[in-house]
Amino acid sequence: MGSVLLEWKVHLARRNRRGVVLVAAVAFLAGTLGWATKGLAFGLLGFLLVLLAVLDFLLPVRYRLTPEGVEVRQVFPKGFIAWDRVRRCVKAGSDLLLSPFPFPSRLDAYRGVVLRGVPEEAEQIVRKLASKARWVVADGEGT
Repeated sequence: MGSVLLEWKVHLARRNRRGVVLVAAVAFLAGTLGWATKGLAFGLLGFLLVLLAVLDFLLPVRYRLTPEGVEVRQVFPKGFIAWDRVRRCVKAGSDLLLSPFPFPSRLDAYRGVVLRGVPEEAEQIVRKLASKARWVVADGEGT
């Protein structure tokens, strides 16, 4: 990777304490139901699966913009998309979806990269480096 143009960290759980309580309750409920119906191993499995499903909410996520692309670093999976692959940028509030597809696709969630809590400076860098991308705001208007 080349030099870092901008880097920031987002920790969604710190911003949303009620969400943490909800996640804990659902994980506890899944664990309890698994334990009551299939035993302790299934209880632990249910609890862990809920926590794994919301890991990007519970733990900090780091974003790094480089001249080559965007890197998302979390426990797993790590994400990367090169600027020359970005065909569509969807802005929704302070979040950006960088997609390799020019039009909405069900594969956006798997092939695209979501940047959360994007600082204004980062959005300007993305606009410059993702020059082949079509920009869309969340309500569907192009920019």
